[in-house]
Amino acid sequence: MTQAAALSQVHSLVADTEEKRVLIVEDAPDIRVKIAAMMDYLGYEVIEAEDGERAWEIYRQDPLRLVITDWMMPGMSGVELCEKIRSHASSRYTYVILMTSLDDDSSVVEGFNRGADDYVSKNITTDILYARISAGERIIELQSRLHERNEELSKAYSTIESGLKAAADTQQRLLPENDLIINGYHFNWNYIPSEFISGDTLNCFPLGKNEIGFYNIDVAGHGISAALLSVTIHQFITSKLLEAQLPQISNGQPTEVSLNEPAKFVRLLNDTFTELSSDSEYFTVLYGTANVDTATLKLCQAGHPNPMLANPSGDITIIGEGGFPVGLMPDIDYEEFTVPFEKGARLYVYSDGVIEACNAQGEMFGEDRLINAIDGSARRDEVRDMAAIQADLHKWCGSEQFDDDVSMFTLECR
Repeated sequence: MTQAAALSQVHSLVADTEEKRVLIVEDAPDIRVKIAAMMDYLGYEVIEAEDGERAWEIYRQDPLRLVITDWMMPGMSGVELCEKIRSHASSRYTYVILMTSLDDDSSVVEGFNRGADDYVSKNITTDILYARISAGERIIELQSRLHERNEELSKAYSTIESGLKAAADTQQRLLPENDLIINGYHFNWNYIPSEFISGDTLNCFPLGKNEIGFYNIDVAGHGISAALLSVTIHQFITSKLLEAQLPQISNGQPTEVSLNEPAKFVRLLNDTFTELSSDSEYFTVLYGTANVDTATLKLCQAGHPNPMLANPSGDITIIGEGGFPVGLMPDIDYEEFTVPFEKGARLYVYSDGVIEACNAQGEMFGEDRLINAIDGSARRDEVRDMAAIQADLHKWCGSEQFDDDVSMFTLECR
């Protein structure tokens, strides 16, 4: 490339960038003047320093984008200046050209390893220097564009994060009051999203004077789509509860399925959400009722982990047989089972995020460890019981954050 062509190319690059200043560091006045004249001709504002210490003082006050520095100087050397520039906290990138009479391979490698971007000989020709500056300008421009994109991404992420936090607050407000007593039953829960929002949800509500209903739902996957489906299911169940409690909502007509009948109600959920959801959207649920007069639980398990029942003496029994998840196939007949639930007994219901929580070796927490966490704790009050199980999970995982949504509740007959 001719000198004129190189000049034209570099002039074009300089015109496209807002940074037109260069710091030239050289202890030999004649060489410093020569390089400064070249850069002045290219349209740069030239700032000169006669040694590394002076250059560093200038740079700390005003981090320039382009530095041409001699290697061998009294006091601070050029490679030491490179290291200081790289250690300086700046959002903008500085392109450093190291100028030296050293031309052995080990010196070149050392210069690059200590922070230089390019390397030129002391006897450099004007054409070569123009080409080097041209390459540096391209890197500076790319770094500027990258910085701008990162700023845009950071702002976009902040907006998304703010929206997710607002959605998480809304989702939290859908949950029932914690440490809740309804119709002689005590309900206490843990709810830990793996991200801002969760595909898990749970609730407990009165059904008449002597009975309550409750559920724990876990939508497959996690994140926004799982959370949206979770909220939709919650709102659907709430609407059916309102229809049962307020006849005027259903125009005086009886509700199609009673919330007091777990198996029939889970079938209604399945028929509804098989039709509404896509093939990849499904959820597991443990839905049940507890009746003070009969001292029993009626439960329907649809793909949800097996609940555990601690009797008043503290013995723990795993109950349930799994069942088929909701939303995959229509016309599924679900079964319910009845178990005694006497005064002082405590039911534990949880999503698979509890027993599938993994440690650093990839081992799952599992049912046995959950039983051990519960064992002997049935006499603890429910709030401390939930806190102790959560502490065991965090200790097992070695982290405050879980890979999957975690939800769990206890129900005790008072």
